[in-house]
Amino acid sequence: MNLQNRREKGNLVEKYVRDYLEKQGMEVVKTNFTCRFGEVDIIAQEDSVMVFVEVRSRWNNPAYTPEESVTPEKTRRMYRVASYYLQKVVGKEISSRFDLVTVTLNNSREIVTLNHLKGII
Repeated sequence: MNLQNRREKGNLVEKYVRDYLEKQGMEVVKTNFTCRFGEVDIIAQEDSVMVFVEVRSRWNNPAYTPEESVTPEKTRRMYRVASYYLQKVVGKEISSRFDLVTVTLNNSREIVTLNHLKGII
């Protein structure tokens, strides 16, 4: 899969997840927040909680699940990015949590499964 095709698929999946989160009552604050520590796909607000969301996807009956692709190193980077965001952008300590949303799609770009795992760290 070439890089442009991969980005297009990633953008499509992130749009599906943003729509899903908004339907769940969350306000999407920022997407693809990047700093020197890494990137968080989606930052959302749910009531008084800042939610840092990692999005993972697989297409066409994958050999392993999207959940299996989240490594301990990835969770460490998420934590560092979230800490930076809360200190430098928000400027204060507020309640936060880390969620994982996984999506599996078929060849027609239709969602086969969408799983929302709250509090993964």
